[in-house]
Amino acid sequence: MIRQLVLKRRFISAFIVFHLVALLLICFPGGSAVRTRLSVPFRPYFDFFNLWQNWGMFAPEPSNLNAFLRAEVKTTDGRHLRFDFPRMSELDRFDRYLMERYRKWAVDNVRSDNFSAYWPATARFVARKLKEEQGVTAVQVELWRYWTHVEAPDLHFRPFGYRIPESEMERAKFFTLAIHAEDF
Repeated sequence: MIRQLVLKRRFISAFIVFHLVALLLICFPGGSAVRTRLSVPFRPYFDFFNLWQNWGMFAPEPSNLNAFLRAEVKTTDGRHLRFDFPRMSELDRFDRYLMERYRKWAVDNVRSDNFSAYWPATARFVARKLKEEQGVTAVQVELWRYWTHVEAPDLHFRPFGYRIPESEMERAKFFTLAIHAEDF
């Protein structure tokens, strides 16, 4: 009994040390040679629990891009539907908390040409989501990116809560996929 208790405590202590080392490695800036070399054994752990850290927000020049992703869907009955990926400005606090990773995935990854390998799966995801939630069958999904550059507040002040109208944003279709029965 005492031996089992000692083993449990050692296991818990080892896990805590492992976790703390992993967290320290995550805190190193992304391009750090130390982080790159030492984090290899921890990579599956980072990825599984989404513990990775992106320093882009704290860079010398953080992103000034206000962007979102939208899908325009053509259905079997000829309708055209819109599917918006999460936009933090349109969600309440609780939903923002729940949807932030999803928004980050769409805006920071899928939207980028560097992640074009994700585009077919994203279009199929939209088709499945619409079938599941609205009972409509898609025949084509187009992915659109919308964006505008946010001006520095000292150059152009916008009051709290101001939202740039979509009509003032740039937009571009970047992917189209024909949907087939096997995509569901």
